[in-house]
Amino acid sequence: MKRLLSSLSPSFSRWKKLEISLDGPQDELLQIAKLKDEGGRTPFNGVEQLSLRVKLRHEHLVLPGDSQRKVQALLSELGLNCNVRLHKLGLYFQHSITLHTEFLRLTQLIPCNQLEMLDLQGLYLPDEGCEISIDILPSILQACPKLVVFKANVGFPHSPTMQSDPTSRIALDGLKHASLFFRNWKDDRILDFIARCDWPSLSSLYLRKHDPSHNSIYLLSALVDRLSSMLTSLRLSSYSISRQTLMDLVFALPTLVQLHLEHPALSLAYEGEEDFDPYDECLAQEEAFDDTVITHLTPKPDGTPHALPLLQFLKWERNTEFTDKALAHLLQQRLASPYSPVPMKQVHIVFGRAIQHDILPICSKLIDAGLDLRLKYPPSLDGFVGESAYWKTEPIQPLDMDYRILGWDQ
Repeated sequence: MKRLLSSLSPSFSRWKKLEISLDGPQDELLQIAKLKDEGGRTPFNGVEQLSLRVKLRHEHLVLPGDSQRKVQALLSELGLNCNVRLHKLGLYFQHSITLHTEFLRLTQLIPCNQLEMLDLQGLYLPDEGCEISIDILPSILQACPKLVVFKANVGFPHSPTMQSDPTSRIALDGLKHASLFFRNWKDDRILDFIARCDWPSLSSLYLRKHDPSHNSIYLLSALVDRLSSMLTSLRLSSYSISRQTLMDLVFALPTLVQLHLEHPALSLAYEGEEDFDPYDECLAQEEAFDDTVITHLTPKPDGTPHALPLLQFLKWERNTEFTDKALAHLLQQRLASPYSPVPMKQVHIVFGRAIQHDILPICSKLIDAGLDLRLKYPPSLDGFVGESAYWKTEPIQPLDMDYRILGWDQ
């Protein structure tokens, strides 16, 4: 890497976007951070967009706090806080550390005041990345007033170390997309954090949790109270969400246009299971959603209000025990009913059961009219073999991915 960057150094001043992965001992990574061209420019201090992935390798036993201090030293040497052009930043640390109070220096090491996008999450499997302590998360957000997109894995230290005024607002007038991964959804500090958030422009939200022993209703109720009139896109971990909680949620989000109930195995990926089977029996204890939920989404003949009236994009993975016929009826009524404002445009379902009825023929007119309908079933004994491979997602979400574009390519 040193040789490569040295040979490219004459072009440093023209670089606008840089994606780089640094893997090695601290001393070697610091040498790369110190590389300069003849004019004193580094690869990092002139780009407008930077994705930096760091994996520190330790030659000796790591003492408590060593990883955090070494990450600070590396970031300090990079000099990102002097880059007046940087407005999109992704920092991905491939080391299982929780960034506690000492990492408040992050606000001094990056140009917070000008950032429009800050991604501290990066890795699709959260256990491989670092966590930002919820006690310092408000201070980081308050230092970044221009944020439009923010992503983070949120951790919970055993000893609270609140650094910001617990009554102060976390005001981000321009924040439009947030992605937050939690270990669980019931910790009181989450509710306190949400109560302080003032994000009037937030339209897109991604929430995931890991711990199945905590009920989801506390966090979801708090979020609905704050965001029900703003959200148009919601991606949600379906891990250990009850049927009643989900029904309450869909009735409380009248402006939602896109809903993605993601595969619960992605929450289990906290345990490091990268190659999971979407039909694995270890998920059999998950509560399945039957026709009741689909019925609430279907327009009624008498005009009784139905849930998510503006919904056009639906992706639902695994916890899907509703019948094929109920799904077909939903799609038909969303197009034909006078009480349906809009038809469905895209529906991707990964079923947790074998196929019951082939509904593609009766949905053919909907498909001809533009509906993107994709159904996946596990292998069955009746001769039909569904596509059992769960479609993969890139481990790093592109930093410049446009959250405003609805729907999925696959």
